[in-house]
Amino acid sequence: MTGSTLSEEQKNAILCWLETVGVGIFSADTKNKEIHVNRWSETDFSSVNFIEELNNGQYDNGIAIRTGRTISGKYYLIAIDFDGDDAVRAWFGDWEQVLQVAKRTRIEWHGDKGRLHMFLLASRPIRNKRIHIKDSLLEIKCERQALFVSPSIHKDGNPYSALDTGVIAILNENQLLQLESKIDSLSGNEGYMSEENRQTYIKWLEDPENYQTWSGTRQT
Repeated sequence: MTGSTLSEEQKNAILCWLETVGVGIFSADTKNKEIHVNRWSETDFSSVNFIEELNNGQYDNGIAIRTGRTISGKYYLIAIDFDGDDAVRAWFGDWEQVLQVAKRTRIEWHGDKGRLHMFLLASRPIRNKRIHIKDSLLEIKCERQALFVSPSIHKDGNPYSALDTGVIAILNENQLLQLESKIDSLSGNEGYMSEENRQTYIKWLEDPENYQTWSGTRQT
């Protein structure tokens, strides 16, 4: 491919993942759910010339990102992948709450209210997890997981896009413990949190000054 056919808006959306979020990207054919990079989970991003690949059209059919440690190493990208209405309801309660959270951290979709990707940043990783909720699947993706993102096109023909803000909330340690506790509560008998983190969270809850739930507010 000798040149990109993407619009400037699409190119800027791709550059956002690189320059603002700080995660590496892979060329993909998102309509056919294919990643065009072998051993992508082990790719050394320092050796990739993303701008050259972008201008050469290698991302014209879509991109995937890798969750986990960002290129700078400062943060870890966490993605909550909702695959089905039951998973969305179990986490958010209703669509109005989805829209409220989407004002505070990036939630992407492709026009289907039961298929969402919510993104968060934190100073440490959390465990990957697959949770079956009735007929739906909730996936916690942090350590070296791939995800198709905007401005790619979903297999249904609709583009991935942010519901509201493009900003990704940065969680402090207490907010991260709250997130793990929520995942733990949906995991049933399997559990999720380590005993150390559970005790830390219980101690935090016992402090009356901390009676405020995670809101997804970006930390500065």
